[in-house]
Amino acid sequence: MISDALLLEGLRQGDEASFEALFHRHYPQVYRLLVRLTGDPAHDSDRYRPRAEVDRPVLLVGRGGVVLDGGGVSRVVDNTASGAGVLNLEIANGSAAQGACVRNAGTLTLANVTIRNCRAVSLLFDPTGAGIFNTGDLQVVNSTVADNRSEPAAEAVPARRGLGG
Repeated sequence: MISDALLLEGLRQGDEASFEALFHRHYPQVYRLLVRLTGDPAHDSDRYRPRAEVDRPVLLVGRGGVVLDGGGVSRVVDNTASGAGVLNLEIANGSAAQGACVRNAGTLTLANVTIRNCRAVSLLFDPTGAGIFNTGDLQVVNSTVADNRSEPAAEAVPARRGLGG
């Protein structure tokens, strides 16, 4: 496991992966502290949903209304595998600096997929690709990418690799 000190150094240099590793590592403690300080469990721990990290060939197949939901607090699908696929699913409500619903650095096929209501937002990075952020090989077939947004305003976001916001 990479030390917090190395991750903090990566964060200082603008590495998004370092930020995400620190966030996921320390989220449970931060949440417990918020509840202890405020006495309010309504911070909604049920909304924290770790992303689906795909690092080997896998096919995610849904039937009738299946939604992979990021709850507005996490990226939904993060693919680094070669030969992965998502079929007949809705991917929604993701939040991350890049690829709020889907980030692909491998080989990924999306077929009959709806990607919606995803939000790319960051104080440290230029948010881009609210729906999909792709640096790998991506095939999108008979799918919809809609109602996604990048914040700050989309005009300030580099358009080079992002899709859907």
